[in-house]
Amino acid sequence: SFEKAETPRFVYRVAAFSNEASRLAQNLQDTSALNLDLRQKLNEQINLVYQQLEHVEPAFPSKFTALNFQLGEQQGRYLKLNIGPQERLTVERIKTLQSELGIQALQVYYLLQNRDRNFTVLRLRDLDSLQNRISDEFAGLNELQTTKLREVQLQLNQSVKTTNRAIYGLAAYLL
Repeated sequence: SFEKAETPRFVYRVAAFSNEASRLAQNLQDTSALNLDLRQKLNEQINLVYQQLEHVEPAFPSKFTALNFQLGEQQGRYLKLNIGPQERLTVERIKTLQSELGIQALQVYYLLQNRDRNFTVLRLRDLDSLQNRISDEFAGLNELQTTKLREVQLQLNQSVKTTNRAIYGLAAYLL
């Protein structure tokens, strides 16, 4: 009779774990795809800046701003996902650093237009430093996502063990 009373609650727990695992797996897919896309767009921006060293292109500000707008939209989509507070904070830091990078990139462009190579080199160092900080934040975001995936795997493993014990207990009860 104890086994029979526990069975519905057990089934509910297994179903809840399964739903949570599915939700987290989908969320991880969504966040990973956005993470890759954000990195790609950021690299496009950096490449645009360095192309200006070879040839100052009048269309640079509009191209850069368009990429910046796309990054902002993707960061907004990322923040609308069901993510934890640490992930949210990391995305917000990336967003802030990326905005700062945008300002410095435009400064590099205007310095190049004025043929001020000395200050341009200093700005590029700052830009490289910002790019490294952003990369570190993305690495941290990736680690957070990987940790979540490990936690889901542990929960599923525990759920399978519990399911097996319940099946063995039920089988023993029926025999």
